[in-house]
Formats: sequence, C-alpha cells, structure tokens
Amino acid sequence: MITIADAIIAINPDAEFAYDNGDYSTLRWFEWNTNPNPPSWEEVQSKIIELEAIEPMRLLRIVRNRLITETDWWAVSDRTMTPEQEAYRQALRDLPSNSSPSLDASGQLDMDSVNWPVKP
Repeated sequence: MITIADAIIAINPDAEFAYDNGDYSTLRWFEWNTNPNPPSWEEVQSKIIELEAIEPMRLLRIVRNRLITETDWWAVSDRTMTPEQEAYRQALRDLPSNSSPSLDASGQLDMDSVNWPVKP
C-alpha cells in the first residue's frame, strides 16, 4: 500500500515532515526544507495513483533480482554455465518486458500473475 509519506518523498526526496494517522490535513512541513512549499493534496493523490500503478512491476523486479543473485555463482569466471542456466538467467532478465504483474488482495505481488521461468 502506497502511503502519503511515500508520495511526498517521491515528489520531494529531501522533504522533512510529519503528519498524524494518515491524515494529510495534519501535515507539518519543517521550515528547513530545501523546498518550503509542501505538495498540495491533489499532487499527493496524483502521485499515489502513479506509484500504485507501478508497484506490481517494482515488486516483480525485487523478486527477479533476488532470483538472479541466487544464481550469480553460476557465472563466476572459473565456471561455465550450462545452456539451461544461461536461458534461465536470461528469462529472469526478460521478465519485466514479458510480464504484466498484479497485486494480490494484501497488496503483495501476485506470484501467479507472472510466468516465472523454472530453475534448472
């Protein structure tokens, strides 16, 4: 779930602020910010929608990167990968361009929405 804080930080990475219980109307923008103007509620809402739209792909990349990292040892210089290992790693690298991931009811990556390659 994307929060108000996520949206504000995406709009202004240097922002320093506080708010209470997810209520934008309680936003306190600290004066020492490099940008003294907090984003409007409309800007925050728009950014939340934007971040929610890209969240499935962001989560896919996290899982994909972990799976590639688990097989990095296959590619060390004193080993030769099998064609199946090479194909698996390439299929993982290609996932973002070949997938339309979605989120499950709890806001996590729906693993069944991705056609994951089978590890050899």
